[in-house]
Amino acid sequence: MLDFDLGFNAGAVDAARVPFSGALGVAPFQGPEPPNRPSFERVDGFNLSHSGISYVADGWPAYDQLMVALGDERSPVLVSARILACRVRDDKDDRTRYEVQCEFDKWHT
Repeated sequence: MLDFDLGFNAGAVDAARVPFSGALGVAPFQGPEPPNRPSFERVDGFNLSHSGISYVADGWPAYDQLMVALGDERSPVLVSARILACRVRDDKDDRTRYEVQCEFDKWHT
């Protein structure tokens, strides 16, 4: 469980990223089988690279490994990932939101 602020200096985090504002699903992943559909939480994507993805969440993640569901909800592309970093966002509203940065591990198609 992540209970401290991880730095954003890891190599995978520095990979070229592009804005990504689509919705995606995330769920804790313990392997080897993907989690069932109700386990996924809908979150807002923030940016994407060939090696990982960042998303915005309402809470600090309670796990280190996750499954990311990308694309169409009816037949998503699944990829396992590990959380590299998490930090409080500087949003201008009254809500505390977190930016979670992940590195892709394995595609589960």
